[in-house]
Amino acid sequence: MSWLYLRLRLAIKSAAITGPVSMFFNDPSASENKTPETLGNALFDNEKVEDWMGLYGNNVASIFFVTTAFLGLLSKASETRGAWSAGVINISSMSGQLRISENKVGAKAANIQLTKMFATELALKKIPVRINAIAPGVYPSEMTGEQGIHTLPGKEASEIAQGLRPIPFDRSGK
Repeated sequence: MSWLYLRLRLAIKSAAITGPVSMFFNDPSASENKTPETLGNALFDNEKVEDWMGLYGNNVASIFFVTTAFLGLLSKASETRGAWSAGVINISSMSGQLRISENKVGAKAANIQLTKMFATELALKKIPVRINAIAPGVYPSEMTGEQGIHTLPGKEASEIAQGLRPIPFDRSGK
C-alpha cells in the first residue's frame, strides 16, 4: 500500500472523532457557571491541550494535508475525464454552525472554513478540482446523549439543531 493510501484511510477514519464535551457549559444552574472566574477555571481544568490538538489535527490539518497531497492527481483526473470532474468531499458537521461544545464546534467550523478557502483558491487559480463539505445533521450519538435510541423525535432533533434548519422528516437521521 502506498503512503498516500494509508494517509487517506487515516484521515477518513479520524474524521468521526469527537472531543470531550463540557457538560456544565450549557447548564445555567451548574456551579461552574456562577462567576466568570469559576467558569474559566472549570473550562480550563476540563480540557487538555493534547485533546484540542488531536481534534484540530483530525478535523482540519488532515483536510489540508490530504487535499494538497492529492491535488496533482485530482487535477490530472479532471484533465482526463473532463473539467471539474475530480472533487474532494470533506465531512464536517452541523456542529460547525452551532454555538455549543466549544472544542468540536471550533474544529468543525474550521473544517468548513478551510473547505471554502480551498474551493475559492483553486477556482481563482483555475485548478479544475471541486472542493465541497457535507455537514450531517442530528444523529443519535454520544454527542446528543442518545446513543441507544434509534431515532430522535423531531422536537428533540430540532432542539439540538438550535433552529439551524427545520428537520424535514420530523426525526433525526438513522
